[in-house]
Amino acid sequence: LFRGSDTHWWKAWHPPDPDSTIPGTARRAGTPSSHTRRQSFTMARERGSLNVMSVPVFLNEAQRGSSGAHLRLAKALWEVCDEEPARAGADLVHAFKLIMTCGERTMYVDRVLRFLATFAAQASDEGRLTFLEQLLQSLASLMHAEDAPARWRACQLAQALLSGLPADAGLSEDVADGLQAALLERAADARPAVRAAAARALARLPDPGEDGDFAACPITATLIRLASHDASREVRRGALASLPPCVLAARAVLERSLDPDDDVRRVAYLTAAHGAGPRDLAPAQRALLIRRGLRDRCPAVAAAALRLVQAWLAGCDGDPLSLLSLLDAHGRDAGELALRALLDAGTLNPVRLMAAWAEAGVTPRCVTSESGAKDAAAGQAEEGDQLHVADVGADLALAWCVVAQAAQERAHAAGRSAASAAGATADIEAAAASAALEALDAFLPSSWEEAAATHSAVKGEQPEAADHLLLMFATCLDTGDAAARRTASDLVLRELVGEGDELAAEPRGLAAPIREVAARALARLLRVASPASGQLAQVAVERLCERCEAGETSSAFASPRLLSALALALQALPPRGVSSLLDRVWGTVLSRRMPRQAPETGHAGWGPAGLAAGGAGLLAASPAAPRGVVAAVVPRLARLLAQGVEDGEADAWTAAGTAAQALGDIAARHGVARVDEWLAGEDSRPCVPTMLCALGAWRHDLLAGGEEGPERSRARDEAGAALAAALGRLMVLGQLSPGRAVPESEALEALISLLGLAFDPTTEAAPQFRQTLTVALETLASLSLQAQSLLASALLPAARRAAAADAACSRTAPASAATAPVVMRFVAQLLHTPVWSADASDPGQPRQRAASSHESLALVLVRELAAWRESGAATAAARAYASALARLLSTLPLRAGLQGDAAATLAAAHEALEELVGDAAFTRQAGSVLAREARAAAARLRERHEAAAEQVDSDALQCAAEGSHATHAELTTGCPLPFGRQGAGKAAPRRASRSAFAGGGAGEPDADDATSDEDDDDEVGNAAVGPAPRRRLPRRSTTSGVRYRAASSESDGSEGEEDSDAGSSAGGSDGGGAQETVSEGQENEGMRRPRTSAAAALEKPEVRRLRAALAENCVL
Repeated sequence: LFRGSDTHWWKAWHPPDPDSTIPGTARRAGTPSSHTRRQSFTMARERGSLNVMSVPVFLNEAQRGSSGAHLRLAKALWEVCDEEPARAGADLVHAFKLIMTCGERTMYVDRVLRFLATFAAQASDEGRLTFLEQLLQSLASLMHAEDAPARWRACQLAQALLSGLPADAGLSEDVADGLQAALLERAADARPAVRAAAARALARLPDPGEDGDFAACPITATLIRLASHDASREVRRGALASLPPCVLAARAVLERSLDPDDDVRRVAYLTAAHGAGPRDLAPAQRALLIRRGLRDRCPAVAAAALRLVQAWLAGCDGDPLSLLSLLDAHGRDAGELALRALLDAGTLNPVRLMAAWAEAGVTPRCVTSESGAKDAAAGQAEEGDQLHVADVGADLALAWCVVAQAAQERAHAAGRSAASAAGATADIEAAAASAALEALDAFLPSSWEEAAATHSAVKGEQPEAADHLLLMFATCLDTGDAAARRTASDLVLRELVGEGDELAAEPRGLAAPIREVAARALARLLRVASPASGQLAQVAVERLCERCEAGETSSAFASPRLLSALALALQALPPRGVSSLLDRVWGTVLSRRMPRQAPETGHAGWGPAGLAAGGAGLLAASPAAPRGVVAAVVPRLARLLAQGVEDGEADAWTAAGTAAQALGDIAARHGVARVDEWLAGEDSRPCVPTMLCALGAWRHDLLAGGEEGPERSRARDEAGAALAAALGRLMVLGQLSPGRAVPESEALEALISLLGLAFDPTTEAAPQFRQTLTVALETLASLSLQAQSLLASALLPAARRAAAADAACSRTAPASAATAPVVMRFVAQLLHTPVWSADASDPGQPRQRAASSHESLALVLVRELAAWRESGAATAAARAYASALARLLSTLPLRAGLQGDAAATLAAAHEALEELVGDAAFTRQAGSVLAREARAAAARLRERHEAAAEQVDSDALQCAAEGSHATHAELTTGCPLPFGRQGAGKAAPRRASRSAFAGGGAGEPDADDATSDEDDDDEVGNAAVGPAPRRRLPRRSTTSGVRYRAASSESDGSEGEEDSDAGSSAGGSDGGGAQETVSEGQENEGMRRPRTSAAAALEKPEVRRLRAALAENCVL
């Protein structure tokens, strides 16, 4: 950076370095070696001639040296500054200006910045702080430079000096106010890098105010705004890192834990770990923050969340129980995640924790009843080692369970390592396993009899704690002997069914479903507590049926706990020999709980119906289920699915999701054709159309929005994910097992609907649905070439439906946010998915990648481009659609060396596209960008056509062209192109009711977003003559535009390139994809012709102003 001053100084002090003449030396002549520089620097200090060591020399030394040498250089530079502050300050400001001219990121500038931070850290007295204030004032004035790199570097320099200031240092009010004003102005800069640097420089300037909550601080408000709403991830990251520790910052961190960028989420958790404490968040928010971080898909984010948990644990003096108390009752699962993460990371040692609890007498073995004595079969504990059941809370029981499970896992892992190792390593691992097992023996009850007594004693006062104890016993206690299995079996039956004579009466506590922790414990005990597979589950099912037969008229018959207990037992039943038992379960319990009509509210509401649906699904999907039972279950599940999505409550959505999952399981087991037969017997729709109708109603409910709680939103998302998973699994099974395949017409319609929903802006509120659907479609594409052909057939109808939806909401979303191009890009990605095939005759041979080629789709896409040309549409949305078609043609998989019909199809596609590209009308309508993309697609088709293995005669070419016309017409039946003349003349449909929408399929566009075509036409017609076209303004309320803007950046260039010769950018009748209506006075005139630019210019000025005002008011 300062080569001129450096060369001049070194030439004055030293002769040329003799090392520079050695071959291979990188230094130039006249530049001293590192040893010579250190020696001359020491000589200068000893002679007292530090004034010769100018500021440029120190900065050059900082560039060359490492961070370890910066402290020595900083102390020496302060000596120079203390001796001549005016000259040193002027030199530093001049150096700052030189740094501001460097607009590239280089390690040399980064070293200078780090050196300046070290230099500022040595400001130990008032004089040095005054010197730094003068430098900061100079930088504040330099932040108003015209060049963006200069503003960026000025903010970086200010951030380096401010970050290096001592913790107890302060700035004068004048300097702080001036610097704050300059940095706040730069925080609104147009360049993201400048905004990010300004946000980082503001970290030391927030004012807590009189209350100390930063509520009135403009800097904190600006940082929160940048962290929450800025489009640049670098800016969001810098703003998060600069937030002060306060309640407002903690809420911003919680919000950014869902940021789409991994690095921003990581910085959010690091900010929470070093800044805001847990008390700044509510217990539910703390649990949510930990749950999101530790379950994050990015390992770096999960590691940062672990650091947050470690920081909170350190704030609790290392006590895990205090950490769990921070989460309160809202975060039992979050507390379990946190403890497991701390144990896996080695922050907590399970053996030491159990030893400390045993020493303090706080173990499950020490639990006593209310009378102070052990319950039945209790151990011989001393009086001082007893723990009252009232002191066993849910947090303590959760900590016991997690620590005991971690100790057992450590013992098993160490034992396996000792068995596979030898020598000293085996001895060390064996000792670790022995220590963990000894700690478990001293911690847990000595037998299952004592464990059952402890569980019964705790359950009366602390039910949640009893659930965690039961899970710990089921995981860690041995059931190898008959006495232990007998005691465990009695405990399971008591929890699932009830005790003794209480079969005819509802026992206490059977009103609510079994909690998730207890269900995990009982599911494990049902497997391990019986000598034969499924024997205990069979006994439980029989007793539950006896209970229902004995108390059919009581409220116990409708108890959700009884139904959830039955579902648990059904999961553990053996696959064979229980047909009569399943028939009894259906006739006794589930047939009476599966409603033929919508369930009533209250006790017999949607909750029990959903539990019964889950049990019926498990029963019907079992290999031992009688066919008559399955035939009776399927129609009721279909009705429950339809009625659940129609009702729309949280429990109804849960029941609908359970019914969808059950239907998918039954169809996967027995085949779609057999399920359709069972549904036809009840005059119901087939299986796949039923699910598609439910998806349509589900999307309609998403679109309706309105006030809804988190429970309803989560249940609806889970129901949509269950529907997507069921449909996707049926598609996949159809490729793996042709006998259970979905009919081709239903499969095609399902794929069209699913492709549209995958990128519908409405489904952004259902992330679980989108993730499930994307995984299902990617799996389907990787199975076979037939599956990819089915996806190729669904491409064009799905794209047209998406384009129709885009046209309906063209007023509220920019053209760059259109979903039709995104659908086409996603299908193109699926068509490039590799398909691996193996030779069945020789299993030893490696799998080969199947070569895919989609020349038929290429010809259909060319026909679609021709249809777009015929429509005459040239708006931004229409061009984005056509541009996506052209880019898809350029990237479509096409195999070289085609023969026969494939070669003829490719030749027909090439000839049609060449003819289209050579049309002058197409070039005018397309614009320069789209025309260039179409020529690139034509060049690729020509290359593949020339690489064909044989020549194509005219008859084959004509036959392929005629076939493509028929295929294109068949695929686009029912979904016309929503642009130009084809999209004109159609009345905008009204918003359909839920049932009507469901009947139309999930891919129908929502017509309520479509507005009057005449207004659309007027708005587009005045876009060219108006002073400020509104489509160029950012639409902050449109979330889909933000999400897909980066993915569709290639097509954004075509939005603004509209040819004036085409006469469509100012007067196109499509209005950005909207449809036109024909008024009553124009029936005899047919479709209205689109107004040209000349016609729009000939209108009276007052008419144009009136239309512009009306359009503006509509937009507002």
